[in-house]
Amino acid sequence: MVDALDEADTIVTTILNKSFFWQKASAVPMTERQTQMLNLFLDGYEAKITSKTWATLAKCSKDTAIRDIQDLVDKNILKEDIPGAKRPSYSIVYDAEDLSQFFTEVSISEENGIPYLKAIFKGKKPVSERLLKLDAERFKKGDIPLLNLLSKYCSYIAQSN
Repeated sequence: MVDALDEADTIVTTILNKSFFWQKASAVPMTERQTQMLNLFLDGYEAKITSKTWATLAKCSKDTAIRDIQDLVDKNILKEDIPGAKRPSYSIVYDAEDLSQFFTEVSISEENGIPYLKAIFKGKKPVSERLLKLDAERFKKGDIPLLNLLSKYCSYIAQSN
């Protein structure tokens, strides 16, 4: 039962973050391909957002994928995980605001082999959000900053409070 509740909580978090993202991005003009690709990643597709992944999933050329991604970076919908990296990967910008002002004691830990992002919201409320294994691995390797994960998994908390 605990596992089922944890899974349900993860699904609700994904839906809330996706809803929050689209509320923010609703006025941003995007192509149908960009919208479809963003929805794929917002629904929890477990892969890094790179031009190669984008091109493969969208069935377009790598040059088209690069243009799509750069357009979304220019519109503050995507951001480079590690600016200036040789092979850049990107994260969705769920909230342009720096969420670190609301969360303290942010860390990644494992419970029963499952990675969680743990934090304290506004100095009071403990937060525990289950991470995709890929996100936890990327964090361990230094491929994605903790702030990007905080935005991905906790934007809805900052928005709703």
